[in-house]
Amino acid sequence: GGKKTLDTIILKTLINQEAKKRKINISAKEIDAELAKIENGVTSQGATLDALLQQQGMTKNDLTDEIKIQLFVTKMAGSNISVTNKEIDDYLASQKEQSSSSGLTQSAPELTRDQAKETIKQQKLQEKIQTFVADLKAKAKINYFVKY
Repeated sequence: GGKKTLDTIILKTLINQEAKKRKINISAKEIDAELAKIENGVTSQGATLDALLQQQGMTKNDLTDEIKIQLFVTKMAGSNISVTNKEIDDYLASQKEQSSSSGLTQSAPELTRDQAKETIKQQKLQEKIQTFVADLKAKAKINYFVKY
């Protein structure tokens, strides 16, 4: 697990350096809002955040740091993502097609346009984040003292 841990540390450092260079700040309010979303999601599934963190071997501070990194990346990669009506229509059509071709006898609840729009937006954001992170790594001068 050494290589994965090293890559994670390097990536976090690169993200923090880039955020500092761009003078991007994350407020406690933004972190608290994300923390509340996560906690609501966990409790809706019948668990507690503390139990989940303990299971993952994390502390609340670790989670806060992860949230901060995610917010930095989201702000730097670009949050101005637009979704067209055609993209929503195509997505909804593909979801209907998938559920009918999979032969499910129980009908899955249909997605609303807002849910489809949010899903597409998240997919586009993930693509932008992957490109941003790859660019960060490519531009960085990283000296490795240990080979894994």
